[in-house]
Amino acid sequence: MTSWVSRGGVARRAAGGAAIAASLAAVITRGRTAEGAARRLVFVPHAMPDSLDPVATPTTPVRTAALAIYETLYGTAESLNPMPQMVLRHRVEDGGRDWVFQLRPGLMFHDGAAVTARDCVASLRRWMRRDVIGLTLADRLAAMEAVDDTTLSVRLKKPLPSLLHMLAKSQPSPPVIMPARLADSDPAKPVNEVIGSGPFRLEASSWQPGTSFGLVRFDKYLPRAEASSFTGGRRLAQLDRIFVRLSKDPMQELRDGTVDWVEWMPAGPPASMNNCASIIGTPGSRSEGLRMNALPQAIAGAAFHSGIIAGKLNGVI
Repeated sequence: MTSWVSRGGVARRAAGGAAIAASLAAVITRGRTAEGAARRLVFVPHAMPDSLDPVATPTTPVRTAALAIYETLYGTAESLNPMPQMVLRHRVEDGGRDWVFQLRPGLMFHDGAAVTARDCVASLRRWMRRDVIGLTLADRLAAMEAVDDTTLSVRLKKPLPSLLHMLAKSQPSPPVIMPARLADSDPAKPVNEVIGSGPFRLEASSWQPGTSFGLVRFDKYLPRAEASSFTGGRRLAQLDRIFVRLSKDPMQELRDGTVDWVEWMPAGPPASMNNCASIIGTPGSRSEGLRMNALPQAIAGAAFHSGIIAGKLNGVI
């Protein structure tokens, strides 16, 4: 698949989030926007979310939008190692059974309330009732509580070295943090109010499930100092507004300038785009699947598995 962008509205990743999600969370402004004018971008996704709650609705379109609105305690660096996001620091005690997390200062929800450890506990408990990884963590959990407004304590039944990787999960159902008043709800049903602490807030009046929604830069968001790395680190909202909607004719709208970015298009430029200097296409990511051990003895050997991995890394497969 190919992503098409109008040169007048070129967008790039400048903050955390997986693939398009990161680009929605932090992108460069339109080149044609006048100094001092509102900086905006109109984005056409491959599919529209029917909710903005990635716990209740664990799909890629929902996750993509959610990572611009919400944050998680940890992100994932390009090295695939977890890195702090909402957490300032943590310490591990009792041989890996006790974890104590301290939230970084200045965290604030879009409704103006400060983010507290109680919100984190409620949000994680909601996620652990719904997500597969969360259910695994719940099975290993002895206790979890808010020690004070900024300190979260997790007690495990036995050491769990992958805990931070679990908290850094980004797809399809990341453990996003929301106010406790919303998290104390049925995880199978989308929350009735979309309130996060990320760099963009939902423009509630624009939210039409499955059709369109608008994101507005959250002025009180304080980004981390570290450089952005995959879903972790510094998240900069360099646009004032992002409007997300479907389009019946996205390529024509790119030509007209009524949209700036179309997420997915069939591979190869349409004939009408061949001489259109104002539009560029960028190759999308490609993933392949291979079901292992489907046939008895046929592909069960470790040597075969190693060959597949080596071939993939060398570009053979």
